[in-house]
Amino acid sequence: MHQMRRPVLARALDIEERRLPLEEAVARVSAALAEAIRDLLGRMPWPAPADPDLMAADILAIVKGMVDAAGERGEREAEPLQGRVGRAVFGYLGLGAQRA
Repeated sequence: MHQMRRPVLARALDIEERRLPLEEAVARVSAALAEAIRDLLGRMPWPAPADPDLMAADILAIVKGMVDAAGERGEREAEPLQGRVGRAVFGYLGLGAQRA
């Protein structure tokens, strides 16, 4: 995670990214990530979610929000963040007892 290694640079890139016409590229990457998440959700041993698109979007928002906030705080260790993000996502999925 580049946010952990160089948080000041990562923040500057986030700011500049918003100024560039990257909507199409960001949309393509986000769509590919959402598709991968929906695929994973479809493989889980529980009933399919009522709205897999919404669930995938929520998971992406959880991850992005937590990673961005950690970068803004200047966190430099990826492993603790990965654990927190995993617990948040598993909690969202109702799998809070699972280990991230």
